[in-house]
Amino acid sequence: DRTAPERALQGDLFHLFKVGVGRDIVGGVIVTLMRKGFFDYENSSKNLPDRFVRAHSVFSLWCRSEGFSPGLRSFSKSFFNIKTMMSAPWVSSKGSDTMLLLRFCCFFLNLNIINPHVDGYKDMLRDMLEVCQSAVNLTMVHSHGAWLERDCARKLYVDLMIVLRGYAALGEQVINMQIRAFIIKPKHHGLHHLAVGLKTALEEGAVLIPSPQIYACETNEDFIGRISRLSRRVGFRLCDLRVCQRVFLKTHALFKARSKPVTVKGHVTKRARRR
Repeated sequence: DRTAPERALQGDLFHLFKVGVGRDIVGGVIVTLMRKGFFDYENSSKNLPDRFVRAHSVFSLWCRSEGFSPGLRSFSKSFFNIKTMMSAPWVSSKGSDTMLLLRFCCFFLNLNIINPHVDGYKDMLRDMLEVCQSAVNLTMVHSHGAWLERDCARKLYVDLMIVLRGYAALGEQVINMQIRAFIIKPKHHGLHHLAVGLKTALEEGAVLIPSPQIYACETNEDFIGRISRLSRRVGFRLCDLRVCQRVFLKTHALFKARSKPVTVKGHVTKRARRR
């Protein structure tokens, strides 16, 4: 659109949510629950480092029972980016770990709604559960193609708005408890743009609606990481040229290796014949 060239820049759901709003949700939920004693037991210490250890123990046990292998190794003040009591918590997790933590929050919140460990917070727990469950539901984009049917787009829009509005409501609740968490950041505004785009397409009567996942770059993360590491090993004066040369050399070597037949005791293998 030459009248609006800025529309070429689209929001990336991976960075807006999995390494954005999702991190803020996890940090706010877990730290609020810790400070309200949901990970304490009788005569246990109340200091934050010990509470982090107990919370991580529960998370690790859940991962083992569900067969998950998280990349994170512990909970700590630095992992939750807490420097002072006025720091709003958020987790320094990878995208995959963010989704694991959200699923864990759903399990733990549901458990405490059914059998409350601390009385008097059932409404807050239900609000947290609704936000976390809708956040997990955003992964529906991975099971759909580039185009969403109207029902699927409507479901995605509803989940996005539940996450955004529920997050703001939780921020209001915890501030009344003298806890600073669930603060609004620019990525929340970006995520709202994705929701507004879906709503606009639905109101215009579109039969098929582009999925926000078509702009996500999480599938390129490994490739970008390798190129980044390579760029740090060549001279900076001709960095772009040297990186391209090495990529082409590696590509040529791989194609050449695949063209050679693989033999085992004089017989060409099936894999070699398929090549």
